[in-house]
Formats: sequence, structure tokens, C-alpha cells
Amino acid sequence: MAKQENCGDIFYDNGYADYILEYLGGIESLERIYNPTCLQQINERFFVIAQPITGNPMITLNQYGYSTVPKCFGLLDTSSMEDAGILRVRRQPYLNLTGSGVLIGLIDTGIDYTNPLFKNADNTSRIIAIWDQMERTGVSPEGLYYGSEYTQDMINEALQSEDPYSIVPSRDENGHGTFLAGLAAGNEDLENQFTGAAPQAQLVIVKLKEAKQHLRDFFCIQEEAAAYSEIDIMLGLRYIQNIAIQKSMPLVIYVGLGTNAGNHSGTLPLCRYLNMISPTFGTAYVVAAGNEGNQSHHYQSDLLSAGTEEEVEFRVGENETGVYMELWTSAPSLFSVGLISPLGEYTGKIPIWYKDGSAITFPLEASQIYIHYTVVETYTGDEVVVIQIVTPTPGIWKLRVFNDGVDNAFYNIWMSMEHFLTKDTYFLNPEPYTTVCEPGNTTSILTMTGYNHITNSIYPGASRGYTITNDIKPEITAPGVNVYGPLLNGRFGTMSGTSVAGAIGAGAAALMLEWGIVRGNSGAMQTTEIENLFIRGAKRINLNYPNREWGYGILDVYSTFESMRIS
Repeated sequence: MAKQENCGDIFYDNGYADYILEYLGGIESLERIYNPTCLQQINERFFVIAQPITGNPMITLNQYGYSTVPKCFGLLDTSSMEDAGILRVRRQPYLNLTGSGVLIGLIDTGIDYTNPLFKNADNTSRIIAIWDQMERTGVSPEGLYYGSEYTQDMINEALQSEDPYSIVPSRDENGHGTFLAGLAAGNEDLENQFTGAAPQAQLVIVKLKEAKQHLRDFFCIQEEAAAYSEIDIMLGLRYIQNIAIQKSMPLVIYVGLGTNAGNHSGTLPLCRYLNMISPTFGTAYVVAAGNEGNQSHHYQSDLLSAGTEEEVEFRVGENETGVYMELWTSAPSLFSVGLISPLGEYTGKIPIWYKDGSAITFPLEASQIYIHYTVVETYTGDEVVVIQIVTPTPGIWKLRVFNDGVDNAFYNIWMSMEHFLTKDTYFLNPEPYTTVCEPGNTTSILTMTGYNHITNSIYPGASRGYTITNDIKPEITAPGVNVYGPLLNGRFGTMSGTSVAGAIGAGAAALMLEWGIVRGNSGAMQTTEIENLFIRGAKRINLNYPNREWGYGILDVYSTFESMRIS
């Protein structure tokens, strides 16, 4: 398909909304039905269309249905290699695995490509390519409309220059991506007593652009929070896959981002896309579980009798600009809602057939309330009620929930994830389980959680399983508390969170692909095999396994090989 005019600008333009469509009728048919301003193909099944926003984005974004609105994803963070059995694998003469011949792809905040941790001994880069979605001065990758691609040759030229950023202007202003890349694949640095898990792996980096403002407004995201569109992550996956195919290299992809949107069963478009691509031989897909375990952002009801109602209390902090939450119930159950403000104002019961879409307001308060009912959500068949409160009055709110079905039923409510809300907004009677962030509930990928490898205790903030359909998530635990790694400007420091544990897991997966694919021990190795090998070799403390906090146990790559009886 020929490149559409101005699409490189439109995918940055806040006057246009971008939607995810899963469609099997072909591009010509899709264009005829939707007449999009711009159309970007992800693969043969998933497409992105851009359309002008007319009117209030709260209403406009819902016109194509819940599943088409790209969800916003945030960052999952707030001596480790030895504990994970990685250094023992490197020291063992027969194994001596370093990630050589394997490509690790990271989708995050970018990378400090000038850091010596990512260079070879001759000052050339181990980074194969960078797609900087924020940078608009260079040439976009083939088949993609926006951002700038920087090849290894360009990066090497920059490293030889006195002013590298005049040649490759891509920077990691946040530092999150650099830290995770260092844990997964940083060089051994004896002076600073640091090493990444797979120090000879090569890297491909996607630096995500920030989500458009209208999307941030839709999800009521705090102004200072980093937030990224589901669309940009999916296109990042496509880009990294294409690089791996061009280089004919086994591939690990790591995503250290998450969202509380969805029913926590792995059915968002990103999750469905991962399920499509992850079974490929020679690939491993790793994600972080999230840090929602102690955030009080999940409420789970008791069995509510048909025809009855109950109230769910939640606190809204003083400086909250908006609150976004989703109520989910399994088909054929039906629920409706109403809201009571801290001053006692009541919306009344908002009926399921309510389609007005305009804001519900109170005479004496600035709060604006939007309610969106989807009785049959496309991928699950379940009901989802989207609740948005803009400029909410601080204090204790009450969500009145009505069981309008004919059977007794349960429901779950999830608020937005950490960072998207202030710490003073939460449910008063929360449920810490079923808090693994998407895409961590995706069936066919490896989901990592974090623990304190000094005290052998689970990271307090770690999201807890299982999925809403009782699939085992997370599967494996790795160090995630005060882990030492590279900061910006050549410094070192510590970071905590499940994204840290996931980066170590991604490096460990690269070692497995080196042994399996590069060395020819398992030519069909992919995510599921690696996951099960890690489970077989996992260390277990005195608990029943699997469980909702630790999954199947603690990552130990050396024990993984011992379990295969390799001498």
C-alpha cells in the first residue's frame, strides 16, 4: 500500500484518534468500510486507523467500541545475577553462556547508546538498531509512518564522533530503558562490580513515543506520569520481529510496561497479538507482572443476589485530576451503576441502555462523570462498564452497583495503575489478588515477578495472580528489590520493581536460546519450552507451588541445566 499523505504527522497529531482494528477482510474492504484518514498495518490481522476527533474525546473515542481504543501502558518500577544462577552458568566450562548470537529487543524509554556497557571492545556498538518513535528528524523504518530508525552503522559512526548526538540524536531521558537493557545485556564492568545477564547478546531498541493527550485525558492520567499507547507497543513488536528476520537471529523480546485496563485474562489486542507471534521457533517473549499488589486498585465483590445492590467505597486524593476505572462481570451477568460524591450528590442509577455520552454533573461540584456500558465486549463476551470522573471532588466516593441480571453474580473493578493516579486514590476494601497487569496475563508468554534476594521475601508491591480465568500468572520470580544497575550519565544505582526482575528473566532467556538455537541443542526452542525449563529448575522455599505470589518459584538458570542432567 502506498504511503498515505501526511500520516507521519497525523500519528503525532492530537486532533486525530488512533484505533486498533482486528479485521480479516483485507485492506481494501477495511478502507471502504471505515474510510480512515490513515491506515497502518501491524500484521495480516491487526490494523491501526487514524480518524479526526470531533467533539468531546470522552465520547468520540468510544464510537468504535471498547476493544478498539488503545490502552495506555506505564512503567513498572519504583549480587542479583549470582542469585539467579546466571553467573554459575557463565563459569561452567561446558556451558559458558553469554547470549552470543542472540538478539534482545526492548520496548521502553530508549537507551543511552553511548554507555560503555553496550559497546564491544573496539568501541563499536552491540546495538543492531534503534527505532526512536519520538525523533522526527530521521527516516522512518520501512513500512512504518513515524519516528526515526538508526542502524548499527549510524550508531558506530556516532560513537566515533566528538558529537555523537549530531548523528544519532536518540536519547533515553527517563533512564528506565537503559537500566533494563543493562540488566538484560550489559557488559561485565569489573570496576563497578556489574554485569548483565547476557553480556554478548546484541540489542534492538524501540523508544516509545508518549501517548497522545486526548488518550491521556480519556484514561484520566496524571500530567507527570509516563504513558504509552498500546498501538506503539504493537508496532514496536512488529519492528523488532522484522529486524530479527533480517539478521536471521534468535530473539528475546522484553516489555517492562503494563496496564490495569481489561478483564485481566489476556484478551486486549496487544495480548492477542502476542499469542499469535510468540509460538515462533527461536523466540522468547518476556513481560513483567506489575506492581499493583499493594496499591489498593482492585475491588472484588462477594456474590451479589439478583435484583439487589451494594456500595463500593473509594477515596479520591486532594490533587487528583481524574479517576478511571472498569467494572467487569462474566456473561450473562448484567450490572449497572450510580455514583455518590463526597458531598452526598447522587447521579441516580445510570441504566444499561444509557447512550447519551455527555457528562453528568452536580450543581455544587466541579466533577464531571462519564459512564460507558458495553454489554457484550468483543473478545470476552463479558460486560464492561467504563467509569470516568474528571476533576473529582476529593474525599470518599461511593459506587452503587446494581445486579440487573437474573442470577446471583460476582464482579471486579480495577482502577488505573500506579503512577497514573496519586497515591491517595484507592479502594477502601481492596483485593490484592488478580492484580497482574496486562500483558502479563497473556497465555503464551513468560510473566516474571520480583522478590528481595537478600531477605528471600516477595517484593511487597508485586502484582499477584492468578488471571480472572485462574491461569497461573506469574510463573517465575527473580530479584526485583534494590537491584544494582546502570543509570544515566554513566552512573550506577539501584531500582526496584517487577520490570527489574523481568529484565533479568529476559537475559536468562537469551542464554537458553544461545544453548538451544545457536548451539543446536534444541532447534525448536521457543517461549513455552523456556518457561517450562525455568519452572523445572526453579528454587522453592517452604511454600505450596504454584502460588499467587511466587508462581512456580525462583529463577535458577544453573539448576535448569542440572535438571536436564547435562554434565
